[in-house]
Amino acid sequence: MYTLIKVGRLTGVVNPLPDKILKEMMLSLFFLISLEVFAGISMLGGGDYLIKMPVLFMLLPALMDLRGDVMGPYGFRLLNSLHLGTNEPRFATKYNLLNSLLAVSLMIISTFFVVAAVSVLAYVVGVPSGDLEVLTSLSLVSTVITTLIMMPILIVFTNTLYVKGYNVENFLPSLITGSMDALTPSVLFGSVFLIQSMSRVGRLVLIVSLGVAAIIGVFLIYREKHLELIKDFKENLTTSVIVATISGVGGSFFSRNPTIVVGSGFVAFVPALNSLIGSAQGILAGKLSVDIHMTGIVEKRVFWSYFRKVLTASETAVIFLALIFAVISIHPVLPPISGVSVATSFLVVAVMVSFLSFVVEWLTKTSFRLGLNPDNVVFPFITSLSDLFTPITSYCILYSLVLVLGFV
Repeated sequence: MYTLIKVGRLTGVVNPLPDKILKEMMLSLFFLISLEVFAGISMLGGGDYLIKMPVLFMLLPALMDLRGDVMGPYGFRLLNSLHLGTNEPRFATKYNLLNSLLAVSLMIISTFFVVAAVSVLAYVVGVPSGDLEVLTSLSLVSTVITTLIMMPILIVFTNTLYVKGYNVENFLPSLITGSMDALTPSVLFGSVFLIQSMSRVGRLVLIVSLGVAAIIGVFLIYREKHLELIKDFKENLTTSVIVATISGVGGSFFSRNPTIVVGSGFVAFVPALNSLIGSAQGILAGKLSVDIHMTGIVEKRVFWSYFRKVLTASETAVIFLALIFAVISIHPVLPPISGVSVATSFLVVAVMVSFLSFVVEWLTKTSFRLGLNPDNVVFPFITSLSDLFTPITSYCILYSLVLVLGFV
């Protein structure tokens, strides 16, 4: 894949197949966008709920992040167990049971913290959050349903690709991010009627029951003395709640004026833009990490080459997404997608990819110079920045364009 050449006393990395890099980036991002279309359709269909309950603009991105942050390690733990020989590529194994028990328990416990954080944040920014037990029970039910749907899919998907000899790690991030983003709004909106039809006592019993079940799950894992899973539980709980809360802060800008976001049709692009920008930066971070580990430097010309490819692939993915939504919005049930929402998406991707790319370069160089592994520093930090600033940038650009052009 790489050709090594001498540059003074250092070894530089030159990729002889720039077109192939661009094609691989576009293929990965297009696969992600294809899954995010379903999330966009769910957001369009749930526009009335978003206007009536603007706190959902804060809760949904937080839950999307939380579920991705929990199910990501779940999938990679499964993959690593296969590589290390501590698990077998079968559906029903003891490791899969414990790993799944950890994921469900972690999801439930983390959801309690995230709902509490979002409720406090909503109070601070002046967004009505409604009844706390409604918000909590709605979040918990949708969390359990999406987790139970995704776990068997991930087990079968990982086992199948592993047995066939594919590099599963190349597919897992896009599958997990896209699937969880697609499932989260659709399942949450679908659970609204169920939760609202329950009595207050019924909702409280549901909340307590799920909380107790999660505690029992953690106890069973500790009882098995599975040190790896216990360690992952502690680390994953902390990082997931922090990152999810940051996403909620970004979503608070949309909750200030939900009518503009929903009325323009931009709400359909919200999940896709967050995932697209974060994934694009993850690809860039991975390539720069390889270069700096091989050569000790990140050459400017190499960075600029990667940057142009990431920006091109990202904007092309937006065109692909806009075309899909243009066709889908012909259906009379869904609201139309305005030109303002498409223009906003292009501008947001241009601004955020440009800004974050330079942050990725600086972080990669700085962390490596300090003796840290860029793989453990860059991606978590850049994901948090993307989750925070993408909604803020989106709202500012959308609001400005609507003031000037209206809903065109």
